[in-house]
Amino acid sequence: MAFNDDATLIATYGTLFYAPVGTALPTGGAKEFKLNSDTIPVSAGGSGNAWKNLGHTSADNKISFSFDGGDATTHNSWARKNLRTTYADSTCTITAKSLQLDGDTLKLIYNGTDEDGGVGVDITKKPQTFSLFLLAQESADDDSDIRFGALFRKVSVTFDGGPDFSGDDFVEQGMTGEVESVAGKKPIVFFEASKMKQF
Repeated sequence: MAFNDDATLIATYGTLFYAPVGTALPTGGAKEFKLNSDTIPVSAGGSGNAWKNLGHTSADNKISFSFDGGDATTHNSWARKNLRTTYADSTCTITAKSLQLDGDTLKLIYNGTDEDGGVGVDITKKPQTFSLFLLAQESADDDSDIRFGALFRKVSVTFDGGPDFSGDDFVEQGMTGEVESVAGKKPIVFFEASKMKQF
């Protein structure tokens, strides 16, 4: 493997887009996602489904995802030790801390509804299912050359605690999502830096 300086990334800026499960990528592919866009249309004409930007998220507690499980079990035969290794099922969890306390964001995170002039929220978790697209880049410029993308085809999303007022910076409200399987396709697609360039 050769050295590729352009494939390294410092995730200084980023955001998360969401859309109904099964929403296609934009006509031009993953490179069409832009940090500062409210929506990303699927088709060139802008009709049909669009990817919506989650908006401001925490710079201190950045969007992240982790793989859990997958513990190894070594199987022995009577004649040979360590004959075969199997792995337990794994899970993938996405976490984000939104900073926006507007109605659209509250409804999204808490599966809320309009009620008494505000957003009614149930304390019982009722997940919603979305496709998510994570965008990370080194520059705030929408034409940043060093970018990375990750498509999560189906994620069950719910709140992770309530708004946190305890700090001296922006109020954060957590959301978490569990990646689920999709028939016939891999559940996650990574887009390498060279495929995310704008030109």
